[in-house]
Amino acid sequence: MSNLIRTFIAIELPSPIQTHLYKETQGLRNKLGHQAVRWVPAENIHLTLKFLGDVSRSNLEILSSMLAREITQHPDFFMEISNFGVFPNVKRPRVIWAGIKAPESLYALQKGVERTTALLGYAPEQHPFHPHLTLGRMRQPVHSETRHTLRQQLAKASIPPLGSIHVTSVTVFQSTLTPQGAMYRTLFNYSLNSEVSN
Repeated sequence: MSNLIRTFIAIELPSPIQTHLYKETQGLRNKLGHQAVRWVPAENIHLTLKFLGDVSRSNLEILSSMLAREITQHPDFFMEISNFGVFPNVKRPRVIWAGIKAPESLYALQKGVERTTALLGYAPEQHPFHPHLTLGRMRQPVHSETRHTLRQQLAKASIPPLGSIHVTSVTVFQSTLTPQGAMYRTLFNYSLNSEVSN
């Protein structure tokens, strides 16, 4: 058994939202296919707050204790899925995503997680936090025909109102890479503070 666990911290989405979002992106997947994109399965769509990479088992309990103290101070909140996009841009596409519209509470939560993990030696993110749901990763190199199709599809794609998502907890996941894709397992789950005013 490896002493290192590939770990990330995220907000889980309700299963009906995952399924609905997957259905709404069926056209995009059909047009681009699986040769050009590694699509994220519906049950794996989540909002990442911090990717830690390999964490030693001995550090997991310390990490959990520190995260519990931080996360339970933050209020629960509502967020919405708002639009589609590509990182870094359609000329050099790498990640297809759905955007998130959320209150300042989400940004404060992510900063708290970032600050806590930095105390344990995990490098802070170099880019500003851009809340999103990863839908697929482009296989490289991306051919010009694929970029053209992607640009066309994104221009006419829209997300119907899915309603507000009530975020009440944060989860630490173990990610195991397999030939079939990443497999996620819950390591820890922390409830947000419903008594703190938004």
